Amino acid sequence: MSDSFVLGYWDFRGYGESCRYMLEYSGCAYSDKQIERPSRADYSPWRNISENFGLDFPNLPYLIDGERRLTESLAISKYLGRKYGLVPKSEDEVIRADMLEGVIAEIRGSFYRIFFQGDEKYPECAANFKKDTFLPKARKIVKFMGQRQWLVSDELTYLDFLFYAQLSQQLCLFPRCLDGLERLQKYMSDFQKLPRIDAYLKSGRCLPNFPKNDPYIRKDFVLENL
Repeated sequence: MSDSFVLGYWDFRGYGESCRYMLEYSGCAYSDKQIERPSRADYSPWRNISENFGLDFPNLPYLIDGERRLTESLAISKYLGRKYGLVPKSEDEVIRADMLEGVIAEIRGSFYRIFFQGDEKYPECAANFKKDTFLPKARKIVKFMGQRQWLVSDELTYLDFLFYAQLSQQLCLFPRCLDGLERLQKYMSDFQKLPRIDAYLKSGRCLPNFPKNDPYIRKDFVLENL
């Protein structure tokens, strides 16, 4: 396979951003195919072209690497992890990664479900997400990390890209969600200081906090006190 990829996703962060981070960190060439989505409920721009790429399970994000065509963000993350050495190295690390993957997926799924409850329920659902899902699991993650720099070990794995992407999107909506979680604040700072990540975040190619029509990150949804 080549090191020139095509990544397809909507024109906002969402489930595609962790894949973008991995591609940027790996230093490989890729084309970021962003599909404009007119509103939260309008999937037609993707549905109209979804059968054009030879995907077994048409969905976003998708990744094309030569003849290999993948969908599902976790599958893409693991594929890139194997390709560029961003995977657990020992059996104990694999076990840690498998457990953390499930926890991060639960946080991420609960987070995105907030935005499909209707705007009038948004503040209540967001508060419940923070109290019942994020904070309990975040505290356990901090304890689980111990003195390790990253989630699984002192070396980056695909899980760090997933988790950083999740935390950064949460902070756009709930600026205080990491209050009292100094370990995770340092974790984010360490990730942002990685040279290729730092360059990407400053490049102008990284999607801004509030891109046009972003259904997940809206200025009027920011809860300053949450």
